[in-house]
Amino acid sequence: MPPVPTRIFVLTALIVAGWLGFVFWTDSRADLAESNVQANLIRITRYLREPAPDVVLVGSSVGGRLLPGYFESHGVKLLNLGLDGSRPLFGFEVLKASNSRPRVILLETSALFQPLTPNDATLREAMNSPTATMGRVLPFFRAEVRPLSVLYNNVKSLRDSASGGRAANPNAANSGDVLLAADELPETYSDIVSVIKTFKEQGTEVLILDIPRGEGWAEPSRGAVRALALELNLPILEPGPAIFAEQGDVLRFSDGLHLNAPSAKIVSEWITKKIPR
Repeated sequence: MPPVPTRIFVLTALIVAGWLGFVFWTDSRADLAESNVQANLIRITRYLREPAPDVVLVGSSVGGRLLPGYFESHGVKLLNLGLDGSRPLFGFEVLKASNSRPRVILLETSALFQPLTPNDATLREAMNSPTATMGRVLPFFRAEVRPLSVLYNNVKSLRDSASGGRAANPNAANSGDVLLAADELPETYSDIVSVIKTFKEQGTEVLILDIPRGEGWAEPSRGAVRALALELNLPILEPGPAIFAEQGDVLRFSDGLHLNAPSAKIVSEWITKKIPR
């Protein structure tokens, strides 16, 4: 009979292999997680590990509610870099960390001009950690297969699907930036312009995406977002005004800001029809 340490090692290996087999066979990998860092790490490492997807959404938690499965059901392969507590400036860092580029970037506007914060430094450290690096080769180290994350993902998905969400006034005063003068634009404006120009030069198409978020969700974008679109000749996708005009007041929000699951599916379906094929 093998010594006890060997038996423990073999048993552990069998349990790990069985768990990984179950996760990948049932496609139970987590998209959501029990903490912001783990949820973001799932998305970041998936982007860095897998071949460049056709479309990448870059943004904050507002964009993070549009899960890849909502797009895949309509024939669009999308990877979501809508990162909780983060902003596109850090999402650009993730894109640059890969040698390949997506065909289309959907640039979500809710935190577009916000500067980097210590939270982004934490994510940067996590995505470059030894565990994340090993996870690119060894599935066991990937955040998306952690038992707690898989359990949380399934429970939250069921809860979100059953949630009625909250209504929000679609035509309330838009809280977006209304400043257009060059000397009044956000400090990060020139940085955003520079990065987008680089991506366009590399052959990636960039579309601005104004995702509905609470009060005023049917109002068109304005201010620095509109100025950016005009300067770089970028299309603006505005599902809120379009959906409201076509279907009336149909969108609801889980916490007054983020789309609930049924509304996120409606918005995702609208977006898939506007992505260049």
